[in-house]
Amino acid sequence: MPPRKKSEPSNAETTHSGFSLDTRPIQAKMPENDPAAEAQRLNQEVETARIRNGYINILDLENPLIFGTYNDRPEKMSEINKMMTSFERHGIQSMDEKNALVIIIERSRLSGNQSLDVPWTDINALPHVRFLDTAGLTLASGQHRVAALRKLMQMHTDELVVQLKRLERLQNIDNPSPAQQEEHRDLREHIVELKGATQIKGKWGMKLYDA
Repeated sequence: MPPRKKSEPSNAETTHSGFSLDTRPIQAKMPENDPAAEAQRLNQEVETARIRNGYINILDLENPLIFGTYNDRPEKMSEINKMMTSFERHGIQSMDEKNALVIIIERSRLSGNQSLDVPWTDINALPHVRFLDTAGLTLASGQHRVAALRKLMQMHTDELVVQLKRLERLQNIDNPSPAQQEEHRDLREHIVELKGATQIKGKWGMKLYDA
């Protein structure tokens, strides 16, 4: 009877239950989808598409603002009112970079005789962005900020109309009493404040990206 061949070394170890354990050296396997690498890639693409910075006048703009293309979050009155409360409490910080609105637009729609290559370090140097047409402007987000600003400015405008009529009535009184004279002085001061508020022309910082 020929002698038995010795068994070849195995990478598996047999347990008492008869199952084999894989005892091969464990090799590292790179993840197929690395979230950090993907985020870095997207950031690079976004930065490449960035046109630069500027500002527009939201309340005095012929181009309609279009929302929902990149962010389909529905407009809610509760969010608008919350934003208005923030405006009244903390001011309209429309030129703060963290509050900048993002416009996605073809470079060919921008006026050629303007320089937008300005950093956000000096907000007074940010240019007023000019467009070659009056077509809609697609914004990545910010519908609640814009709606809150428009609603707040309309409230100031409506109140100004009412107070100007009150002032006119007082000025038409031939011999105003001391109380009416004091009311007239207070009313004038209030109108000055209202006019200051309505003169916030909707100047808002923008970041522009190539479509």
